[in-house]
Amino acid sequence: MPKVKSGASKRKEAAALKNRVANLTKVTEYFKVRSVEPCTSKSIIHATEPNDPTGNCQEYAELNESINLDSAHNYKEQSETYTLPSQDITLPTTSGMHVILGDDPGTWPEKISENQRCDINELIETVAKEVVKKNLEQVKKAKYFSVILDCTPDSSHHEQMSVILRYVECDYLAAAVVTESFFGFLRVDDTTGEGLLKAFLERVEELGLDLQDCRGQSYDNGSNMKGKQSGVQARMLQINPKAMYVPCANHTLNLVLVDSVKSSIESVKFFGILTRIYVLFSSSPQRWTILKNRVKHSLNAPSDTRWESRIKCIKPIRFNLKEVLLALNQLQDHCLSKKDGKTASEAGSLFALMNSWRFILSLIIWHDILREINKTSKLLQSNGVSLQKAVMEVEATATFLRQYRETGYENAVLSGRELAGELNIDANFPQSRTSRKRKLFEAGDEADEVSSVDRFRTNFFLEVVDQAIMSIGERFEMMRDVADTFGFLLTREDLLREHRNKNIHKCCKIFQQKIGDVDACEMALELKRFVLLIEKDTSLKTVEDFLSYCLSSRMFEVYQNLFIAFRIVLTCPATVASAERSFSKLKLIKTYNRTSMSDNRLSSLAMLSIENARAKSVDYEDVIKTFATSKVRSKRFR
Repeated sequence: MPKVKSGASKRKEAAALKNRVANLTKVTEYFKVRSVEPCTSKSIIHATEPNDPTGNCQEYAELNESINLDSAHNYKEQSETYTLPSQDITLPTTSGMHVILGDDPGTWPEKISENQRCDINELIETVAKEVVKKNLEQVKKAKYFSVILDCTPDSSHHEQMSVILRYVECDYLAAAVVTESFFGFLRVDDTTGEGLLKAFLERVEELGLDLQDCRGQSYDNGSNMKGKQSGVQARMLQINPKAMYVPCANHTLNLVLVDSVKSSIESVKFFGILTRIYVLFSSSPQRWTILKNRVKHSLNAPSDTRWESRIKCIKPIRFNLKEVLLALNQLQDHCLSKKDGKTASEAGSLFALMNSWRFILSLIIWHDILREINKTSKLLQSNGVSLQKAVMEVEATATFLRQYRETGYENAVLSGRELAGELNIDANFPQSRTSRKRKLFEAGDEADEVSSVDRFRTNFFLEVVDQAIMSIGERFEMMRDVADTFGFLLTREDLLREHRNKNIHKCCKIFQQKIGDVDACEMALELKRFVLLIEKDTSLKTVEDFLSYCLSSRMFEVYQNLFIAFRIVLTCPATVASAERSFSKLKLIKTYNRTSMSDNRLSSLAMLSIENARAKSVDYEDVIKTFATSKVRSKRFR
C-alpha cells in the first residue's frame, strides 16, 4: 500500500519546489525551435529541452508567479511534437492562468501581467456573455420587446432585481414563439421607482437596445413599481409613452384573496385556526410524527405572499379532518403524560374549535373558492401566457364567483352535513342570546331576531364572495384597459364581432393612437380582407394562430400592418411569473454558505442555469476564442 503524505510534508515539498523554480531562467530559454514544417493550416514545432538533465520538465512547469505551464506536458523523451494553430496557441494551466503564444518564440512574453491572469469566474462570465449575445440577437431581430422586472432580497440581504425581456421569435418555417429571456440580476441599493429605473436603463445601455422599441411593461403591485406619479411604470411612460403597463395578473389575483380574507372576521378567525394547527404540530419532531402517523398529507401554513399557500393549507384538512382531530386528541394525551399543560390546553382548544359546524362549513366554502382560483393561478403562471389568455381566465373566475354567490352556500351546506355526519357533529349553529333594547312605543318592543344561520351567511359567506367579486373588478381594471386596445385582435370571435358592428376602422384608429407603428386606414383594409379568410378557416382562433399563419404562408408582406400588430399584441406581458421563477434559481445558487459570492458570478451562473437551452446551443469554439483573445497583451516582446 503506498504511503500517504501528510499535509505538512506536502507543504514543505511545495515550498522547496517554489524556491527551485524561483532560481530558474525565464521561459524563453526553455523552447528552442528545432524545425518548422510548413503546412497549409498548421505549423509543427519540435521543442526539446537540452538543459534538463533528468528529461522531466515538471519543475520547469512553474515559474515564480509569472507563468504556469501545464505540468502534464512531459519532456522525458528527447523530442516531442506540438500541433499549433496557424496563428496562436493557448497553453492552459492548472492554476487558472494561461498564455497566448504566437508562431515566433521570440515574441513570447517573459512575464504574465495581471490582465492575463484568469480564473473560473472569468470563464463562466465569458460563456454567460455569449448566451446574452445570442438572446440579444433574437431581441433585435424581433424588434419589439416588453420589460418584466421584479425584486427580492438574497441571502446577503442585498436587493436583487431580475430583468426579463419578452419578445416574439418569428421563424418563417414554423410557428411564432413567444419568448421571455433572462438578462441577469441587478443589485440595487435604491429601491425607489427612480433608483430601480436608473439601474434598468444602465442595463439597457449596456445591451445596446433602443428603449423606444419597448411596447409593454409588467411589474408587481408595489407602490415603487405601480405608482402613478413616481413609480417605475410612470417614469417609463415619460420616456416611452408606447410602453403600456400591465400589472402582474398573478399578484393581483393573490391580492383579491387577501382582500376577501380580511373582509370578514369569521375568515380571519378561520385562517388563524389553520395557522395555530401548523405551528402546534411543527414545533417539535415528536408532534410532527404524531400528525404524520395519522395524516399522510403534509400541512402548510397560510401566507399572504405565496400564491398557492392557502389552498395547500386547506386541502389536507378538508379531506383528512377526522385524522387531524384524532391527532389532536393523541397530542393532548401525550402532553398530559409529559406534564406539559400549555401544549395540552392548546391542543384541546383547537379540537373544540375544529369539532364544530361553523368550522366545517367555513372549511368547505373556502376550499370551493380557492380550488377555482388556484386553477386560474396555475394557468397564469405558465410560460409565455398571453394577455388574451389572462383576460379569459380572469373573466372565468369572476363568472364562477357570481354563480357561486347564488348557489354555493346551499351546496356547501349539503357537503358539510355529509362530513358532519361522518364525525358525529351536530350540523346546527348554537343558539345565541339576542339582546333587546327598550323601545318608546309598544309596537316596536319586539326586537327583530336574526337566526344564526342567516347571520353566518351574511357576515361570512356573502362578505367573502362579494368582496372577491368587487376586488376582481377594481384590481384588474388596468389590464382590461390594455385589453380593450388590443381586444379586437385577440380572438376570432372578437374580430368577427367588431366586423359585424362595423367598428374595425374605429379600433384601428385607437390602436394607432396608443401604439403607433401602423397606418389605421391600411390596417382596416387588411383586416377586412383577413376576416374573409378566418370565416372560411375555422382553425384560426387566436392571435397566435393569426401570426403563425402569416409566417407559414408568407403573407406578412400582404398584411404588413397586421403582421406588426399581431407581434405587438403577443409581446405585451400579463404576469411576472418568469421573474419569480428566476428567484428560485437565485436561492439555489446563492445560499447561506455562499453569501460572499460576487454579483457578476451570481448573474452569470443564473444565466447559464435559467437559459440552459440557449447555453447548450452556444458554439464553444467561439467562446474559447473570445476567452483566449481577451488575455492577449497588446505589447509584443522582442
